[in-house]
Amino acid sequence: MSGNTITILRPFPGKQARKVILADGTIRGADNAAKFRHETKTFDSIEQLHEIVSGLLYQNAFIVRGTPAGDHQPIHRQIAGIRNRGNDGFLDEPKRWLPIDIDGLKLPALADWREDPHAAVDYAIGRLPECFWDASCSWSFTGTHGLEKAERKWTGGYIGDTIRLRLLFDISRPIGSDEARAWLRSMGDLAPVDDAVAGEVQPIYVARTVSHDDSD
Repeated sequence: MSGNTITILRPFPGKQARKVILADGTIRGADNAAKFRHETKTFDSIEQLHEIVSGLLYQNAFIVRGTPAGDHQPIHRQIAGIRNRGNDGFLDEPKRWLPIDIDGLKLPALADWREDPHAAVDYAIGRLPECFWDASCSWSFTGTHGLEKAERKWTGGYIGDTIRLRLLFDISRPIGSDEARAWLRSMGDLAPVDDAVAGEVQPIYVARTVSHDDSD
């Protein structure tokens, strides 16, 4: 299978694949579900990749880099080939897309992402290796970006000087999880980059955070 595929996972009813804000402000993470219905989509450009991901913004779903080992539904979110799992789980097939999660990057003095989000994104990209500076990408603020928190609860306020951001790049050649993780780890001195998203079964949450009333 070619490297220009993206796997979409949807949990069964009652499980959340996104963060939920409860009535008291508590921010609850996505559920740790085991079984999912899966779908694979193909892209030929960064524009198509962006269209696929942005189409999941209001859906109860996330993406992974791994390739389903079989066509059957549902599938377990696990690495295939371990303990005789047969065609269940996911394979680490090289992918042509690289996710970069930047968690908690402080903006320059007086900068506020609410006033100029594109400038904030440009600043973040400028902290990455030079090969990414002029490359097109799909970007979105993630999870609890911009929310003011105290004791793991949302206060109802917002912060403008720090960003949580995901960048998706269509890179020049397919790479596997180990190489992708090495790339991300090499960026650690430049920006607060999370290398976990390189794993073949690591959830990459692309849906917006919802309130408890909207989570059904």
